[in-house]
Amino acid sequence: MSTGAELRGHMRDLNIDWKTGKQILSIELQSDFRPYYDQYKDKELSIQIKPYRKKRSLDANALFWATVSDVSEVIRVPPRDIYRSMVRDVGGNFEILPIKDERVPIWIEKWESKGIGWVCEVMQPCRRKGYTYVIAYYGSSTYDTEQMSRLIDLALQEARQQGIPPRMTAAEIALTLERWGRV
Repeated sequence: MSTGAELRGHMRDLNIDWKTGKQILSIELQSDFRPYYDQYKDKELSIQIKPYRKKRSLDANALFWATVSDVSEVIRVPPRDIYRSMVRDVGGNFEILPIKDERVPIWIEKWESKGIGWVCEVMQPCRRKGYTYVIAYYGSSTYDTEQMSRLIDLALQEARQQGIPPRMTAAEIALTLERWGRV
């Protein structure tokens, strides 16, 4: 296990050390941490706790890109443009941020440099003088299972609208989605 390892588990207890007033959190881990215990024992750690979300599968990602490629050939639009358009329709994958007017172009350039699905758009001026609202969409590399499922659904829907037969049967698509907990 390297520094910054991500673990999965369940919180079990929260106790208070009555002498120091400090909280002691007990966590039940799903993987064996014993080989790494000495590496982290008595060290100050950075700890982030958040709900577990199943990661997307590479099979699902491959299905998405194969479908986008098929659509691209039919409608003669680059796959990159199709992807960036679909990212905007996923839902729950963006932030609306007030950015100083003079920083907007630089901010957008930095955001979009993270990957082709990291899309940014100017919305409108803020009420606060000298600022503009920017909507910043996260790329699919950050998506959880639900978001990736919606992205794949968008690609499959577009393929159907273009009369493109799916690369997989309905049963194979269902199995691919089931593998990462969608169905």
